[in-house]
Amino acid sequence: MQVKIPVESGKSIYLNDDFVNKDNDIKQTVFNLIINQAFRETNLKQIGRCPRFFDTSSVIDLQRQNMLIIPGFKASAFQTELGCTLAIDSCFKFMSTISCLQKIREM
Repeated sequence: MQVKIPVESGKSIYLNDDFVNKDNDIKQTVFNLIINQAFRETNLKQIGRCPRFFDTSSVIDLQRQNMLIIPGFKASAFQTELGCTLAIDSCFKFMSTISCLQKIREM
């Protein structure tokens, strides 16, 4: 299997079994871009600058604690002894449902 990825006008990277990159920077960057684009094409929303994507349709509302818990995922590709490795982690975003001004007024 061979995948063609256009990088600049007229230039492309071909990923196949024979792809060799001494620094592995290009391969890792390409995999991270593909993963992030796949997350964007689902119902997951990126919250914050880090590439962490959250399922805003599965929010857990803790009304007594004035908190929202939003489940999500983080994925990254990096180089190991075995080659390029993909790590997918689950993560949660905790958000307060009250503002700082409301908290000050409660004091």
